[in-house]
Amino acid sequence: MSAASAPVPPTPLVLVVDDNEAIRYAFSRALRNAGLRTAEAGCGEEALALVTRQRPDLVVLDLRLPDMSGYDLGRRIKQDPATQHILVLHASASFVDTESRLRALENADGYLAQPVSSEELLATVKAMLRIRAQETASQTPAAPAATVQQELRATLAALQEKNRIVEALVQASPLAIVALDDNDNVSAWNPAAEYIFGWKAAEVLGRPLPIVPLNKRAEFNTWRAQLGNHKHSMVGWETVCHTKNGGDINASISAALLSDAQARVSGLMMILQDVSSRKRSDEMLRRNEKLIEAGRMAAALAHEINNPLSSVLNLTYLLLRNPSLDEASRNYVHLAKEELGRIVHISKQMLGMYRESAIPVPVALSDLMDNVLDLYAHTIEVRKVTVQKRYRTRGEITGFPGELRQMLSNLVGNAIEVLNEHQRRLVIHISPALTWSGGQSLPAVRVTIADTGSGISSQHRSRIFEPFFTTKGEKGTGLGLWVVNGIVQKHEGTVRVRTSTAAGRNGTCFTILLPGIEESRQGRIA
Repeated sequence: MSAASAPVPPTPLVLVVDDNEAIRYAFSRALRNAGLRTAEAGCGEEALALVTRQRPDLVVLDLRLPDMSGYDLGRRIKQDPATQHILVLHASASFVDTESRLRALENADGYLAQPVSSEELLATVKAMLRIRAQETASQTPAAPAATVQQELRATLAALQEKNRIVEALVQASPLAIVALDDNDNVSAWNPAAEYIFGWKAAEVLGRPLPIVPLNKRAEFNTWRAQLGNHKHSMVGWETVCHTKNGGDINASISAALLSDAQARVSGLMMILQDVSSRKRSDEMLRRNEKLIEAGRMAAALAHEINNPLSSVLNLTYLLLRNPSLDEASRNYVHLAKEELGRIVHISKQMLGMYRESAIPVPVALSDLMDNVLDLYAHTIEVRKVTVQKRYRTRGEITGFPGELRQMLSNLVGNAIEVLNEHQRRLVIHISPALTWSGGQSLPAVRVTIADTGSGISSQHRSRIFEPFFTTKGEKGTGLGLWVVNGIVQKHEGTVRVRTSTAAGRNGTCFTILLPGIEESRQGRIA
């Protein structure tokens, strides 16, 4: 028979087995475009039926199938004398470690790690079919065996290159990447995890995960158990994580379960992001919303009280003009008129519609404090409060007297309210101090108001200057200390709080530091 009349060998048939329809379509299309015939199967039983019926030349086989593992399917193909000649090419995105690859090659002729490009798949398939054709034609297995080994070495080299790329991505990631083994010990800990949590890799590898606080372990275990109900992965779970220095951070965790060669869960891979700054931004937004609500309340309050206040002020004016008043009564009415004026000022100030003066004036804090104590004199006497007052200076500053009186009144009133029946002592000190600015010391005044009340609990201390936050229940508005803080900041000062709830040492001390009189400061506060 002449070469011209020799039979043309049939076009090789390639069976693509994968439960992912998109992958089957992409692989099959690439193979058909290269002139090969294709068939498709989405599960192991369907693939076995096609292998038995159509006898493909090569099977591209995913290791993770819904009804059986690719290992089992490859072994059944290779152990059946009728199909053992069919080439098997494993392709997997889950089992990419060296042990998994070696196990796959026990019952296969090649291995590819996904994601794999169509070009790489096509080149591998053609190489395997070409080797089989040469083996069949020459019937000399020695030569094809050497070629197969060469192809396998090339495949393993490609896998190693992919592993190097993945390792580089893990090392360079700005997000913490942490893996746990099947014993819940840390098996991976990248540089970002070291930076965020503080522990070096050598300190945590092979040990239990240190970032879960004791009070969060039950929550963490519940979350991990839920992974199996979400296709083995979850994105964006937020919790609190512990750091080496003893602090806590807010973290967003995305995770996926890891599987072994038998598709059993063998560990957990997590990507963690520090979202503390975002949480702080959310908290600031929440506080700003409270400030807006405070402004609305102030507007409603001023609208309701300004008219009757004006009437009362007019009445006090008429009383002061009444010649029948004695000197003591006239002083009381004059003091009432000043306090009513302060209430009007406060309501307008809350609306942002009124400024006491365009320029601050000299003020003696000791005089203002005495005025405040005079206002509370009746309450101090009735409640039998002992006031320990020590003025080491008159406390001369530049500022707005009405606002400063309001600041002192709020602090003294709060202190008197919290005194219990066993310890009723109020300590007030005004002393000279210094502040530092631009590398030089400047005069200042320190005002200390301390009480022997029950103290402020640790969970409340960070919130006492927030608007509407109160520990007084329905009796409090939550605006007193917020107003104090605003007045102190307006006068370029600072306020500090020390408090204790320990028996025998209970009490709270507010310390306000305000810049003293300095000619260059005149007009700056306004």
